[in-house]
Amino acid sequence: MPKLSELTKQLKEFALNPAISDEEFLNAFLFPFVIAGNITNKNHEEFHLDKSRTSEIMNQKADVPVKLRKALSIFGIEEKTIEGMVSFLEDYIDLNRQMVLLEAFTTLAKIEGVFPDNNSDSNDAQEELAIILTALLLKAVSESNLAKADIVLIWKHGLNSIDVQTGDLFHFGFDNRHKKKNIVVIPVNTAFDTHVTRRFEGETFPLVSENTVHGQWLVRLEETGEKLDRIDERIADSLKRAGFCPIKESKAGNGKKDCYPVGSVSIIETSNAVYFLMAMAEFDDFNNARSSSNDIDSAITSLLNMYDRFGLGYDLYLPLMGTGLSRAGLSMQEAYDLLIGSLRKNSNRIHGQVHLILRPADRDEIKLLED
Repeated sequence: MPKLSELTKQLKEFALNPAISDEEFLNAFLFPFVIAGNITNKNHEEFHLDKSRTSEIMNQKADVPVKLRKALSIFGIEEKTIEGMVSFLEDYIDLNRQMVLLEAFTTLAKIEGVFPDNNSDSNDAQEELAIILTALLLKAVSESNLAKADIVLIWKHGLNSIDVQTGDLFHFGFDNRHKKKNIVVIPVNTAFDTHVTRRFEGETFPLVSENTVHGQWLVRLEETGEKLDRIDERIADSLKRAGFCPIKESKAGNGKKDCYPVGSVSIIETSNAVYFLMAMAEFDDFNNARSSSNDIDSAITSLLNMYDRFGLGYDLYLPLMGTGLSRAGLSMQEAYDLLIGSLRKNSNRIHGQVHLILRPADRDEIKLLED
């Protein structure tokens, strides 16, 4: 399936104004979908991609905005988008070349398996083109727009492997649109706290930061409609079933009381993915996370034990750990070497494919150790 950037570039070849900017054209192409989904920016203004974000998307350096993907689940989104797509064609596309455009994109839609057979007998070429472009647009929004990541193989034994990729960890979780679920690892504190600090005033001490993978996961989870108090119950139930027991009380005064051993794993399943919440850092009296190289190594060993027991051959995705608010004090290279070393050491527990996902901003700082 063409990425959003590729689909937009193909369509722009038929633009009524050949000199139109990428920013104007991409936003115009998305506009019918934005209106149909009532998609807004942070300030509740109509969603619009600025010049910088447009450039990143068109050059495949940025993925499809999450707000667009969320709208895919809205009832009737396709029909509503088609209505606006007719106007887009009238305002932005050279309709003197309509039949050439229709033929090209009909062929593409059939190849990609999104051709709307129930509407393919329409006698109105412009309406049929709107239907086909809408189907292609919605499919492109559901797919990754990032350039295909270079996959570096670290270890392989039969069907089992460890590799390193560059990308967004949550793309393999919340944004997963495949029938097969992925297992995504979320490093958390030993109390498995679920309160995210979104403001400073009124908080005795900050708890889970929005700037951590843990915090981002909780925010994204809540946005799907999940209630965090219910997640607390599921976390506790999962830990109990797996045989993990609290070993002490938290030093933090405004978080959960029970603390579990480093390496404890709670399994939370959603419609898109299976999340392994892995205890890696302990909060101190001021809710600052504290971890160490030994903690990370121990946590990975425990994680792979759980993957061995419950992974069922599903792909496992995990982030780089120990460089940020966990306060392990590791450089990017040190964190990478430690993580790969721990994975290799426990390779006998890997029955599936394990993927270490690096953020694009971190990739250039790390020299990969290949098999």
